[in-house]
Amino acid sequence: MSKWLFLVTLSLFAWNAVAWIHDGLDRSHEFEECYGVHASNSSGNLPLAENSFEKRCTDLLIPFDLSHKRIGNFTVKEINYIRSLFRKINSEAYKIQRYRVKRQVPVVPNSPNNVWRYRQEIRTNNGYHFNVYATRVRQLKATGQYDIIANINRMTVSKAYVGINFLPWHRLILLVLETALGVPIPYYDSSLDHEMDDPTNSCVWEPRYFGEGIGPVIQGRFANFLTPAGPLFRKINAGGVLISRRMIIKHVWSQRYLTEISTPTARYKSNLEGQSNNVHYWINGIIANLALSAYDPIFFCHYAFIDYIWDIFRMVQSSKGINSETDTGKKYPPGQNPSDSSDLDGLLNSEGYSFKTSNLVSYRRWAQCPSCDISDDVYCDKVRWVCVSRQKPIPSAIPQQIAIHQTDRLASISALKDGRFGPPFTPFANDSRTRGDAVQASQIEKDMDKKNQKFRLS
Repeated sequence: MSKWLFLVTLSLFAWNAVAWIHDGLDRSHEFEECYGVHASNSSGNLPLAENSFEKRCTDLLIPFDLSHKRIGNFTVKEINYIRSLFRKINSEAYKIQRYRVKRQVPVVPNSPNNVWRYRQEIRTNNGYHFNVYATRVRQLKATGQYDIIANINRMTVSKAYVGINFLPWHRLILLVLETALGVPIPYYDSSLDHEMDDPTNSCVWEPRYFGEGIGPVIQGRFANFLTPAGPLFRKINAGGVLISRRMIIKHVWSQRYLTEISTPTARYKSNLEGQSNNVHYWINGIIANLALSAYDPIFFCHYAFIDYIWDIFRMVQSSKGINSETDTGKKYPPGQNPSDSSDLDGLLNSEGYSFKTSNLVSYRRWAQCPSCDISDDVYCDKVRWVCVSRQKPIPSAIPQQIAIHQTDRLASISALKDGRFGPPFTPFANDSRTRGDAVQASQIEKDMDKKNQKFRLS
C-alpha cells in the first residue's frame, strides 16, 4: 500500500488517503476501520455517520502536537483552520480513490472523475465562473481566511520556488484555496492577451474581471483589498512577458521529463517556472513580490493555468510510457526532495506528484480556433489562427501616467520598492512592448543595466 501524504511543503501538515506512516506504524487500516470500510469491502455502505466521524477518523492521518514547534506566524486557531481544509481534501481524495479501486478504473492523469473541481478559463461564459470565484474570494477575504492561505505562500518561499518542487507545491496550494472557497478556481490563460497588439487593453483589466491593471485596485471584486504592504496594486506591462502558446507547445510539451521543464535544469525557453515568473513580473506590483504574490487573487488563477500546462505535459508523458507520478528527478535544492519532511514529523513533498492529487481536478481545454468558443470576450484571429482576448470597451478612468505615479508612490510608502518584503520574481525574458519600469527591479535587470545590455524578448 503506497504512501498518501499531503504536504504543503510549506512546513505545514499532511493528509493521507491510502496510507499514513507515523511512529513507524501504518495507520491506513485504522482509518478504514474507523470509517467502517475496507478495500476488500465492495458493498459501498458506510455504517458510520460520515459527517460526525470524519474529524475523528482523519485525525489519525494528521497527527499534530500543539507542543511542537510553531509554524511561521500562524496562530493555533489559524493552524486548526488549515487542518480543517486538509481534512476535507483528504476525505474527498479517499472517496475518489476508493471509487476507482472498486470499479477497477485505471489511475491516469486528468482522468474523467466527474469531480467538482472543473476549472475553466476566466472568460468562459463571459466571466460567469470567474464571478463566482471572485465573489467567494471576497467573502473569504472578509473573514480573514483568504489571508491565512496567502500567508502560507509567504512562509514557504524557499520550498515552493527555484526548484523541481515548484509545480507539485503549487498544485497543492491550489487545492487548499479551492477547498476553502467551495468552488473551482478558473484559470487565467494569459496567452490570449499576449496575442493582442496591446495586452494592457485586455478586457481582463475591467472591473468585471481583475479590476485596475495600473495603480491601486479600487474597482471590481478585489477592490480595496489590503496586503501586508498596504493596498493591493499592480503595474501591468512594466516588464516580463505573458505566456506564448507557441513557446509552450514547441518548448515545454515537447520535453519528456520534469527536470527538462524545471529550474535549474531546464533550458530557459523550456523552463515553466521561468515562464510563470515572466507573468508575475508583467502584472507587477504586489504579485511581482515572491513573498506577497498570493495576496493578489490573480495569483491562483495564474497558477491554475500553469497547473493546466503541467497536466497536459503529464498526459503527453503517459502517451510516451513515462510514469509522471515517479518522474521526480534525482537532484534537489534543500527541502525539495519528494521524501523531505517539513518541520513537523511525517510530512512529505511527494503528494504533489500523485495521481490521487491530480485526479481531484479536471480542466476545460483552452480556447482554440476557429471557434474560440469559450466566450464573447475571445475571438479567432483567422490570419494568424490564434485565439485573442477582446479589448475593454472604454479606457481607464485615470490617465496611465497618473496611475503609474500612484503605483510608484504606494511602492515607496510600503518600502516594497526598497526590498522590505524580500525580492521580486526573476523574469527570464521581457516583452519588447514593456515599459521597463518595474516596481522592484530584478537582479538580472540590474546586472543588465550595468552592462548596458538589453533584456528583451521580441
